[in-house]
Amino acid sequence: MKEIKLGSETVGLNHKPYFVADIAANHDGEFNRAKDLVWLAKEAGANCAKFQHFLAKNIVNDTEFRRLKSLETHQSNWKKSVSEIYEQYHFKREWTEQIFKECIKAKIEFSTSPYDFEAVDLVDQFLNFYKIGSGDISWTDLLLFMAGKSI
Repeated sequence: MKEIKLGSETVGLNHKPYFVADIAANHDGEFNRAKDLVWLAKEAGANCAKFQHFLAKNIVNDTEFRRLKSLETHQSNWKKSVSEIYEQYHFKREWTEQIFKECIKAKIEFSTSPYDFEAVDLVDQFLNFYKIGSGDISWTDLLLFMAGKSI
C-alpha cells in the first residue's frame, strides 16, 4: 500500500504530511478547553484533532502503581491517586458528539484512541479512522473488534 485515505486526505509518499494534533487528555477534563484545543490545533495547521476515550477504572490500578516505589515517574508527585487524576481529567464520553461537531465547524478531522469495546461502539459513527494506543497494539481482541466496524 503506497497511500491511504484518512478522512478526505490522501496520505502517502507523494502527498503532503498529515498532521495529527494529539490532544489526548490535555483538555484537563474541561469541555470548553477541549473545544478551544480543537481550534488551536486547526490554527496550528493540523489536519486532525485526536483525543483519547478511556475510563480510569479500566486502565490504571492504584494498588499496583503504589508497588512501584523504586520507580520514579511524573505521577509520583501527584497529591491524588493515579486513578483519581485519570478520572478527573479523562474525555467525558457525553462530549463525543459535541466535540465531533466542533471539529466539523473548525474543518478538522476528529479522531480518538478508544481504550475499550464500549468506547469503540460509541465513537465509531464519528470516525474515519481509529488511532491505536501504543499499549493496545498487541490487544488483538480490540483490534479485531475495530476492524469489524464500518470505518
